[in-house]
Amino acid sequence: LLVALVFCVIVGGFLWSWQGSPGVPGPGDRHRGPAIFPIVAFFLLAILFLIGARGVRSLRENAVALDDVLANVNRVAAGDYEVQTTARGWTETRELARSVDLMATRLRTAEARRTAFQADIAHELRTPLSVIQGTTEGMLDGVYARDDEHLELVLRRSRMMAKLLDDFQLLASADAGVLLLHREPIDLAELLDKIAADFRPAAAAKGVQVTRTGFDSLEADFDSVRMSEVLDNLMRNAVQHTDPGDRIELGADAVDGSVRIWVRDTGTGIPPERMATIFDRYAKSADSGGSGLGLAIARRLVDAHGGTISVESAAGSGTTFTMFFPGER
Repeated sequence: LLVALVFCVIVGGFLWSWQGSPGVPGPGDRHRGPAIFPIVAFFLLAILFLIGARGVRSLRENAVALDDVLANVNRVAAGDYEVQTTARGWTETRELARSVDLMATRLRTAEARRTAFQADIAHELRTPLSVIQGTTEGMLDGVYARDDEHLELVLRRSRMMAKLLDDFQLLASADAGVLLLHREPIDLAELLDKIAADFRPAAAAKGVQVTRTGFDSLEADFDSVRMSEVLDNLMRNAVQHTDPGDRIELGADAVDGSVRIWVRDTGTGIPPERMATIFDRYAKSADSGGSGLGLAIARRLVDAHGGTISVESAAGSGTTFTMFFPGER
């Protein structure tokens, strides 16, 4: 419409110039210009009216769109995150609608995580609590002897509960992006030697050999406690899924100023259908006996260090977990 308005102004000026002027004859008599001008003015007014009508319509449509956005904002404020705003109206209004939808989606995800977190705690703590309660009641009723065996069972289950609560707290902190690391230069080779030594007795009891490969000395910037937890989870997983005669290798090296750490075993491997979800919570095999949180925790701790973790495996051919930390050396 604006282009049409400009066009009519140009045409009107051209037609107006057709009127005769002293000494310069026009294409017709010199009264043609004044006769045509009212027609041009009419068309100009008509176009201006159309522009105004279109503007009023646009304002009304945008007002309706803003009302929809405001209604959805109020729904989100009331705790209803299942909103879907129709993107219409002016560009700014459409962007606002998309922002409201994105906000609702993120709040919906956070609420789902909170609900899942509560359900996880209830589910995982139910078993050890039941054992503690049953054993304690049995000792009080005289069904069980009040001896070290039953007291050790209660203590063991209590420690399991404490470990589960620590794991849940770590995962919640990682999900919220508030996981704190105390990073400092450490001798990574020394840390790996300690981890390998810690798991050799359990592996030897199964007839599995644990070896440490890579550099004899490798300084890197890590949170030693959190990295120990990562390696503990990976080594525990390897020991659990190896058989007599298998081997577990724990190693590290430096590549272009970065650090690579791996845990490799020749055990039973991971079935293909589990590979896509191996780092998810509760992604565990039927015979694992654990909480299914170990690898999920390992991935989040590696992420917190700015690294990546990947897995290569085939059923019956062993498994390799590889961590890569750019620029840590």
